[in-house]
Amino acid sequence: ASRGLEFQLSLRGFSNPAGRLADGGCCSASGACPGACRTFVRVCVTVRHETGAIVGGGGGGFPGPNDSCAIVDNVTDLIGVNNMSKPLRELRIDPKAWTPDRAFTMVLDLLHLPQPHSLTNKTWGLLIARRVMREKNYLPTGNWTVHRRTLDGIGLEFGYRFRCRLGFYGNSCQKQCRSRNDILGHYSCSATGEIQCLPGYSGARCTTPICQPACVHGSCTGPNQCSCFNGWRGSNCSDCIPMPQCSGRGYCTKPLECLCPPGYGGLFCDIDLRWCQHNENPCLNGGRCRNLDQRGYNYTCECLPGFTGFHCEREIHDCGQPWGACLNGGVCRQ
Repeated sequence: ASRGLEFQLSLRGFSNPAGRLADGGCCSASGACPGACRTFVRVCVTVRHETGAIVGGGGGGFPGPNDSCAIVDNVTDLIGVNNMSKPLRELRIDPKAWTPDRAFTMVLDLLHLPQPHSLTNKTWGLLIARRVMREKNYLPTGNWTVHRRTLDGIGLEFGYRFRCRLGFYGNSCQKQCRSRNDILGHYSCSATGEIQCLPGYSGARCTTPICQPACVHGSCTGPNQCSCFNGWRGSNCSDCIPMPQCSGRGYCTKPLECLCPPGYGGLFCDIDLRWCQHNENPCLNGGRCRNLDQRGYNYTCECLPGFTGFHCEREIHDCGQPWGACLNGGVCRQ
């Protein structure tokens, strides 16, 4: 049988007010009625042959070991004396052998325990009543089949069902699926036992994380979690990391680049090639501001004649210089 299959029996009530056995006798040792029937139950589920007979079945209660209960054979403790004070807790039984494509017969015997202390030999109880149910292709749906019967003054109410244990699915409870969310898988189970990946995972066992958008230069380590390769950053690792010290104006198309936008230059794109247009003229005495290339300063001053200095701040006094002497009686004036 499938290890995921379980048979459940629910004894909900019985009454035997006369305290009689199936043969009409009384349960009391003296034979007087009503007797005190110390009642227990034996449930037998076996393969049903086309004749409807029980394989190896005897004609009495279950008086001997030759009765074949191939699927379920279980004996309860005492459930009451002539009646049940409260419903018995559900019996959960592992079927010994069962295939859902075959019909089966269930026999429920109410038995009297003649000796109060003979619990070790309950199989040899005296028959109070027998109920026989025949089923065809009984699938483990988990639905209860309930019977309420009164015969010869003895009433019995019970229910039974086959069902799959937690984590097992299918008509024979062979398919196994247990929801999990750990390193071995991230999934739940459908009503038929199929694996259903949790959001953010894919793969046969739902172990592959999904990143949307996909990681461009990195690996997906968790749902929408990218681990970027060296030189890349961003939520999906699509942004390169520029050269260290690259100014905020520089950019890159691959790691450790520092590409300058138009109007800026230098190794770190920190030279403004249009400085004169972006700033107030620093040149004095009518000097003209000129942008430079990427070799150093951002600008230089082009001075008018007679002035010099970085900002044209100094006037040139040529008369005091050797070359300032005038020839042929001329007078040098500044």
